Amino acid sequence: MKIISSKKPPDRLGHQNPFKSSGIRCLKVQKPPELFFNTNSTTKLLCCLNPEYIAGKMMLVRAMVWDCPIWLIEPKSNPFSDLDNDISPDFVAMVPLQVETCLGDPKALIKLKKISHLIIGGAPLSQSLKSQLIENKISAWQTYGMTETVSHIALAKIDKGELEYQTLPNVEIGQDSEERSGSNRQ
Repeated sequence: MKIISSKKPPDRLGHQNPFKSSGIRCLKVQKPPELFFNTNSTTKLLCCLNPEYIAGKMMLVRAMVWDCPIWLIEPKSNPFSDLDNDISPDFVAMVPLQVETCLGDPKALIKLKKISHLIIGGAPLSQSLKSQLIENKISAWQTYGMTETVSHIALAKIDKGELEYQTLPNVEIGQDSEERSGSNRQ
């Protein structure tokens, strides 16, 4: 894994995250997104989420599992505001606030449009944000997951119409005999 950082990363990972997961599970859950997005060692990642929390940690895990370079930057509402012009990531995970802020900044919008795979999670998309993404022809996906699944288990392409989630490769969703939902990664 090649880490490219414009700022020194935090000393301790997991300090504020009360949920603990094994390293093996974190590594295992990144194979389905790798297959889904067809990533490889030439895919360039940008981590603009705090690596003290699961979303930021998973970007670091993706870089290790996918064996690709990653830029670590300070998490903020506009992650592109201080990003060098020569940095052009292919895969980025953001929260809705970051995407909204970038859409309102012409320079950030140009960089946002160049991203091959933008995944948005942490909160539902507003109808306004969804419309702006479609209007600006930004290739983006809303994620579905929960702490217990470590990472997302399904994605919905942000497009006209209602969001339609599809599970990632090797992920099965079902109900038990008491009709409780759950997922199983193979």
